[in-house]
Amino acid sequence: MVARPIGALVFGHFGDKRGRKATLVGALLTMGIATFLIGVLPTYAMIGWLTPDLLVVLRLAQGFALGGEWSGAALVATENAPVGKRAWYGTFPQVGAPLGFIIANGLFLAIALALPGDDPTR
Repeated sequence: MVARPIGALVFGHFGDKRGRKATLVGALLTMGIATFLIGVLPTYAMIGWLTPDLLVVLRLAQGFALGGEWSGAALVATENAPVGKRAWYGTFPQVGAPLGFIIANGLFLAIALALPGDDPTR
């Protein structure tokens, strides 16, 4: 949460100077690279206290990128929307995260109900 406003300021500035599409691609690449690096991060047993330090840095990079993505995606969507559909197109970047959370939680609930678990009546 700390890095998001900073990312919005930085990517917003470069979006005005260099174009929103290019900075949106940069924000998406930053997010993707940071997420990939979190996935291949060595364990604590391998490099000790450097692991949580790297994790914090990479999570800050994700927050920084998200600050640029969120507003950048909404702006690109509305600027490139057909006439009379700007508001409708502008909602899609805002709906993405909540819709993803709902789908993920629904899937988790379905799997939890489908798997055999501890039944206290047995």
